[in-house]
Amino acid sequence: MLPFLKAQRKDGGIATVYRKSDEKPEPSEMTDDSGLEAVAEDLLRGVHSHDKKLIVASLKAMFEIMESEPHHEGPHEE
Repeated sequence: MLPFLKAQRKDGGIATVYRKSDEKPEPSEMTDDSGLEAVAEDLLRGVHSHDKKLIVASLKAMFEIMESEPHHEGPHEE
């Protein structure tokens, strides 16, 4: 018998998918990177929807957040 003519086995049952809730974390649960995580969500949304303006806005927000954090610059070499 040809392979594509064989009867397909069908299992009865229910497929269950577990997912995370859509709730936002409480302010006490937020980490120091919560601003960057929000920007990352905007960036991903912009990429998936091909929204150039949202991508640009999220990148600008990311640079503003990163620039506002304290940082130490190393020696500059010419």
